[in-house]
Amino acid sequence: MRRAWQPLLLLLLVFAAYWPAWSGGFIWDDLTFIVNNDLIHAPNGLLQIWFSKGATDYWPVSYSLFWFLWRLFGGNPIGYHLVNLLIHASNAILVFKILARLGFRWAYLAALLFVLHPVCVEAVAWIFQIKTTLAVLFCLSSFWFWILTYEGHRRALWVALFLFVCALLTKTSVVTWPAIMLGFVWWRTGGVKTRDLLRAAPFFAASLVAGLNGLFWYSYNLLHDSQRVRVEPFAERVASAGITFWFYLSKVFWPHPLVFVYPRWTVSGSVDYLPALLAVGFIVALFVWRRRSTTLLAVGFFTIAIFPVLGFFDIYYMRFSYVADHWQYLALIGVIVWLAAHTRYAGYVIAAVLFGLTFHQAGLYANEETLWRDTLAKNPGAWLAENRLAVTLLQSGRADEAVFHLQKLVREHPDFDEPYLNLGVIELGRGHDTEAVAYFQKVLEVFPGNVRALNNLATIAVRQGHNFEAEAQLREAVENLPTYALAWKNLGIVYLHLGRKADAVHALQRALELRADDAEAAQYLREAMMTH
Repeated sequence: MRRAWQPLLLLLLVFAAYWPAWSGGFIWDDLTFIVNNDLIHAPNGLLQIWFSKGATDYWPVSYSLFWFLWRLFGGNPIGYHLVNLLIHASNAILVFKILARLGFRWAYLAALLFVLHPVCVEAVAWIFQIKTTLAVLFCLSSFWFWILTYEGHRRALWVALFLFVCALLTKTSVVTWPAIMLGFVWWRTGGVKTRDLLRAAPFFAASLVAGLNGLFWYSYNLLHDSQRVRVEPFAERVASAGITFWFYLSKVFWPHPLVFVYPRWTVSGSVDYLPALLAVGFIVALFVWRRRSTTLLAVGFFTIAIFPVLGFFDIYYMRFSYVADHWQYLALIGVIVWLAAHTRYAGYVIAAVLFGLTFHQAGLYANEETLWRDTLAKNPGAWLAENRLAVTLLQSGRADEAVFHLQKLVREHPDFDEPYLNLGVIELGRGHDTEAVAYFQKVLEVFPGNVRALNNLATIAVRQGHNFEAEAQLREAVENLPTYALAWKNLGIVYLHLGRKADAVHALQRALELRADDAEAAQYLREAMMTH
């Protein structure tokens, strides 16, 4: 029972600091990947998650967890928040236990600073980012068993490897974790021996396979050039990576302001390459003059962990911003350890300040409207926030306000498909078919194959008696996204109108496989089978 209060205090502080976010609902990607995701709703969803290309990314552990949580909590977000808070607290406890086992005097302070740092809020209060906190939980657990292998527990190596594979199957961005483990061995012992390389080899092999698989899934789901994330040459990416490095490091020490969507920058001159040169020089200088120092350990950990999101590899979110708070959730730990060692007792005062900042930041996730308005106040050019605010206003029955924001987006970002889609949905709801068709066709000009636009055009075609046209649009939709239950249902209804009962049965059965609770699809299936 000695010091059993320490992990308990970490847990209580997490729940207290994130209290304002407890009642927060689903936001943005939560709706796409959880609430409206047919894979999550399907009774056989686990099989599809693991053995099909139905998901956007191959993160089967993450999606499997969401599949189970949906059966426990359904559309009630508080259960998901509870799980994410518990994972975050567990990560802090693991940081404490690992550092204490390694003999770090300020281990508990490091855990406090980590668990209360406001940069973590995005990963903890945003439900879909359970994948981020869970991947880190697996990494830290893997590291715990990795340490045990150096204490004579040989079988612990395979447990460490299994946990790391789980981390990779939760979120691929942790691929650099084996380099952190091996770097720690070098820092701790002064060198890396052959046996260390052999121990680490399976971890690097797993990372290689996961990284190649991640690139395959990215290219598989990149349907059109309009969805390309970044087009700048490699040299400009190097310059941008330098800016990104210092941006993240600055947010550790000065976490204000924190923005859900940060402004994107452009590389326009030779001076923009200076941050990259300074970053490389800083790391080299530490390596040469401060070998095996805690500063080198912290910066090395931070750099390796943050490398996958520096911009050398495309990530879809970079369409909106080159940086995001949740991307440095893991990297933060390295610098936090250094901060704890160098602030010591003053660090507890810093922890108190961080508690207040986190409490405030968590309050922004109370609902989508609050989050998007805060984002626009700090970054008026955040077109993602403008669009999502419009959707939120539309869902609350404030269509005129929504139209104002959407038309502004159409004027300022004519190459963005979402505003056209949402304007089309508004006109469709008002019964203005001609205007709706124009908007949906504009969506297809910007993003050919957009399944929602195709489905909505088919809805209008059916209403106008053009069933063959609707069939072609819906077939294209399900070819582009085979897990789109709504399109399968509508295709089955069209087949019924065309008298093709066997085809209707197949399409409606497919719709019910994906969304078993669709009463309308079940009713049409009964009708099709009665007359088949």
